[in-house]
Amino acid sequence: MSSNDPGAIEYRLARLRLKEGDLQSAFELAHRAIEKDPHNGLFIGLLGEICYSAEAWTDARSFLELALRINPNLWDLLLFLGHSYRKLDQPDEATRCYQRILLGSPRHLEALMGLGNVSRDLGHLQDALDYYGQCLDIEPEHTACLVNRGLCNLELEKFEDAVEDLKACLKNHTKPAIVIKNLARAFSGSKDYLSAIEYFRTHLEDTPEDHLARYQLACCHAELKQVKDAVSQLDSIGASCIDLPILRQAATLRYRLGNYAGAKMMLSQIIAIDPNDAVAHVDLALTLRVLGSIDEAFEYTLIALRLDPTLAMIHVARALLFISKEQFSEASRECELALAIDNESFDAHANLAFAQLQLLELESAAVHFQRALAIKSENADIQYNYALFLLLTGRLRDGFRYYESRWQRTEIRYLSMQLPGRPLAAIHNLQDKTIFICAEQGFGDSIQFLRYLNELEKHHRHTFLGVQKALVRLLKYTSLRSSIIPINDFFDEFIFDIPIDYSCRLLSLPHLFESEQESLPPPLGIQLPSESVELWKRIVGAKQKPAIGLVWQGSKTHLNDKNRSISLESLCNYLPGGFAYVSLQKEISDEDLQVMDRFKIKNFRDELTDFMDTALLCKALDLVITVDTSVAHLAGSLGVQTWVLLPRVPDWRWGLSGDVSAWYPTVKLLRQSAAKDWNEVFLRLKEELHRRFDSREPIR
Repeated sequence: MSSNDPGAIEYRLARLRLKEGDLQSAFELAHRAIEKDPHNGLFIGLLGEICYSAEAWTDARSFLELALRINPNLWDLLLFLGHSYRKLDQPDEATRCYQRILLGSPRHLEALMGLGNVSRDLGHLQDALDYYGQCLDIEPEHTACLVNRGLCNLELEKFEDAVEDLKACLKNHTKPAIVIKNLARAFSGSKDYLSAIEYFRTHLEDTPEDHLARYQLACCHAELKQVKDAVSQLDSIGASCIDLPILRQAATLRYRLGNYAGAKMMLSQIIAIDPNDAVAHVDLALTLRVLGSIDEAFEYTLIALRLDPTLAMIHVARALLFISKEQFSEASRECELALAIDNESFDAHANLAFAQLQLLELESAAVHFQRALAIKSENADIQYNYALFLLLTGRLRDGFRYYESRWQRTEIRYLSMQLPGRPLAAIHNLQDKTIFICAEQGFGDSIQFLRYLNELEKHHRHTFLGVQKALVRLLKYTSLRSSIIPINDFFDEFIFDIPIDYSCRLLSLPHLFESEQESLPPPLGIQLPSESVELWKRIVGAKQKPAIGLVWQGSKTHLNDKNRSISLESLCNYLPGGFAYVSLQKEISDEDLQVMDRFKIKNFRDELTDFMDTALLCKALDLVITVDTSVAHLAGSLGVQTWVLLPRVPDWRWGLSGDVSAWYPTVKLLRQSAAKDWNEVFLRLKEELHRRFDSREPIR
């Protein structure tokens, strides 16, 4: 185009202003050029480019179409028309524009990238990757192509490929926010949470109000069990966030981290923004449930029902509230209401199964457990509850297989510490490997399942055991050969002087040994020094009377303690006289101390410094009577005659019927016939004592 052509000077000035970003001046100059040459496709096309830059996609399309009708060979305008069609959600028209360009120029990079972008818009991600790959064959360091291919790989969950593409952008000294943020997402997807945290923090330094990125950073901290750091990031989201989906996700993460007060605050924030959000009312009810505000939680479910009576999860929430109150029939009815609304509700089937298990409606419970598993077979919570069902009903092999889900449950997934080395997946062919076995849960669990470490030691020499401090002294008098590491907290990180090849938690050993009810290993053998036992017999001082140990209270932090523990005074009212009763309790309330004084029960709590002392005292007794606590396992392992008093639905290890235990030959089980009715158990206990010893009078 010659400078003497009409409108040429205005056209060149307009293009210069467009390049500088002065769209208003560019638009005015382009109009002047068109006034001088109204049929010049190049001038009209420039108006289209300016409108495109101003994001006026419809006007851009109109000018570009007109320009190309005047001159179909303006390939650069055809590219902008393709881009405009894409912005206006006209993928077929955009594709035709890009393909026309490629007919004349098969290696046209921008047209190939345009086809990649359209394919990505349509969800044809593999096609998009192919087009981006062709672009990068032409120009390997093209930043926009690397970014787009990285984002495409991210959507395809090809996280390592996404990391490679996005890091290549950084090598080109390109650090736009989109690269840093999505590189963080890619590292997170590939489970490189430390790198993800680094890039999320870099991104948030420049864009601190990116609440989604902050939530994703909190998730990375949570995956690394850095609970305080995760909660700190969630706190930073704060009241400034009004994005409901992000607030909902953040509230859910707070709940899973055990930050229930924070979850309550965030759910209240959601309800303040949208008072008609029925789901938020339900979530708040469930949060109030774990905070112990059951009546207030019920109120929120009623509000939710008024807002949306067709929401099945409201009835599921009400079922959980009834379960918290141990009203299992009411819980079952709420689950059935939920299933009437949505027969495929996972939560309704799962909680109905649990409620029916508590009601001992075993066949129906099994059906609903299996329905829930069919809907969400990988869900750790239902796998765990189904494991308890199988174990309780004596199907140990399958039960222990499902029990492997326990550390992935929602309530503790982010709290459990990663063990060193690789997970122990088999017990054979591991000669000369170092193996770490970590105790878990309560003292009774350790005592019961250390029998399996005995079995493991038959196959392997280099084993280490992490176990509660209170058990360490006792374990010196067992046949265990493993090196013992005292544990203060199951959530502490373990540091070793030597490399650990494999590790597993103690209660995973029954699964690895494929345990069945008929082939359980014998209890952990404990050989106490006879002189120490004789000393305790003299301390007990029951030369003329049988000495009977009593345990009536378990740990108050145990989820089922209110059902397994009993009233000492109620128990004493049924105990015959003529015996020397001895307390094996370490923690004793002031009220119980008065009862012990009245019924002349000996108290040795100050002498019981750890389980070694308790074991010696048990061994000095003729009989131990205990509720379901660690003492039951200790006395059973010692071979002491032990009677365990059990609620109607006991812990899984005691099964549902029978008066003998497969785990301990010297343990006798006295079960409730009806829930919460201990008087019948006490009556049978009294009769058993009369049968076991001479007839005696009540001690009151």
